[in-house]
Amino acid sequence: MKLKHICILFVLLAAGIMVLGVQQSWDFLHKNQSGSEIILRMAVPYTDCHPSALTAAHFANLVHTQTDGQIRIQVYTESQLGNETDTIEQLKFGGIAFSIACTLSLKEDDVILKKMGGSDQTDPVTLVLPKKEHLVKNKLETLAIFHPDIRCIANNKYPLTVPVSQTSETRKQLVIQAHNSEPLMEYLSSLGLSAVQSTENDLAGSLNYGYIDGAELTITEYAASNLSDLLPYLSITEGLWAPDLILASQVSMGNLTAEYQNIIRSCAKEAAVYQKSILEEYQKTALETLQSLYLTPEGGTS
Repeated sequence: MKLKHICILFVLLAAGIMVLGVQQSWDFLHKNQSGSEIILRMAVPYTDCHPSALTAAHFANLVHTQTDGQIRIQVYTESQLGNETDTIEQLKFGGIAFSIACTLSLKEDDVILKKMGGSDQTDPVTLVLPKKEHLVKNKLETLAIFHPDIRCIANNKYPLTVPVSQTSETRKQLVIQAHNSEPLMEYLSSLGLSAVQSTENDLAGSLNYGYIDGAELTITEYAASNLSDLLPYLSITEGLWAPDLILASQVSMGNLTAEYQNIIRSCAKEAAVYQKSILEEYQKTALETLQSLYLTPEGGTS
């Protein structure tokens, strides 16, 4: 989920696209004037300081170094190339080469739900993972699955401290903006919340106009975008994990040599290790910073 939706209309009629059946032009995968460097684009929905955005930059640096400067990945943050759904569509024909996307942004048929843990004391966690074979059919490749972030619900009305078993009518009146994901919508409904899918309006505008009362997002999105003034009531949810992915266009990858493809895949795996380390540090810092706010696990008490 993005905290600020910057809707930029992406022009797909670049020279060479779909001319004489050509799937991709060198406008999207091209060499510079010296003919020595291949330039690929990568879409990221988050702000520059978000752990997944930092990981994308790290991935780009790894690829540039390990290809001896032959491949340069340009990273576009804050949805400059479109929202997650838009960029996934662009990947299918090589409009862009790579994208960071949350599994919640994938279509229902493209994900698998895996139950994790659960005991007499704790409820099971649902992990949303990509169906790699389904993505391949759409000319997409999953290069890396990141460590999932802590998810939360933030609103501007009141703390969510009523246990699910004692859901009140007032809680049902809260309208929470969320990914248009069936697993997420079902999960929020199980908490007694009214959920609406994310729109192209920015979060602040939707709140100011009263369209929504809050949002479902990750703890790092909340902290990175300084939302404590807009959404002062924060509750951590513990029932759903949805990791970010590095997705690649098979069209773009197919234009590279086998050696370069293998380097990119290796760099993506290395980047995933980096992501876990900085995410855990970021989460620790974010949670410590937010201790002064009303912050409680969903369904708990203050």
